[in-house]
Amino acid sequence: SSDLLEELDTSDLQALSDTVTTRLIHADSRAEAIRVILTYSESARELLKRKKVNRDSIFKYLAKYNIVVPPTAEKNYLIQRTLEYWQEESTVVNPATEIGRA
Repeated sequence: SSDLLEELDTSDLQALSDTVTTRLIHADSRAEAIRVILTYSESARELLKRKKVNRDSIFKYLAKYNIVVPPTAEKNYLIQRTLEYWQEESTVVNPATEIGRA
């Protein structure tokens, strides 16, 4: 999900960081803003529904990972596809970690 946040402008990252922490934590860099957003967001769905995480950013993120969605798809559909992709990615077995377990 940090890759998706990389699609956002610095000003949007700062604003999102302020929102999720109710301005209690100020991020001094893009990397820190992303860390704060990921740490303090209630859930992935809640984060993706934020206004600053716009439809175009989600669409570009999905395209980057070769996930084909209709260009006219609504934000809710893009959010669902993103969550499904993240779920699939979290269940993929890494062959490198399986060496020696057989």
